[in-house]
Amino acid sequence: MDEIAALTVSSKKTVRRYLLHFGIPLRPQDEVRPLKQERFGMRRVNGALVVNKAEATTLARMHALRNQGRSIREIVDILNDLKIPTRKRGAKWHVKTVFQCLKLVSMPNSTNA
Repeated sequence: MDEIAALTVSSKKTVRRYLLHFGIPLRPQDEVRPLKQERFGMRRVNGALVVNKAEATTLARMHALRNQGRSIREIVDILNDLKIPTRKRGAKWHVKTVFQCLKLVSMPNSTNA
């Protein structure tokens, strides 16, 4: 719908309304869409998701700090002070990134790589 809305300079709500009006099926809500990038702590090897040990260690540290009652801002400062690498080497940790890691990423438990 995003593409159609952009091409027709219409809102997504309008595009949706007309698709439904003309009986054009929408994507089922339960359809799983592939991620553009693997979640933090995971990587793809030969098409299979496996644990990225370095990122999983960082993720475990984030969860441990959060469980100790640290704020997201404190966790960001600790990671940056300890020079813990981000996925994009050389970049700094940001509040939004750490928040998303803690919110979206549960501790990985698949095959180690």
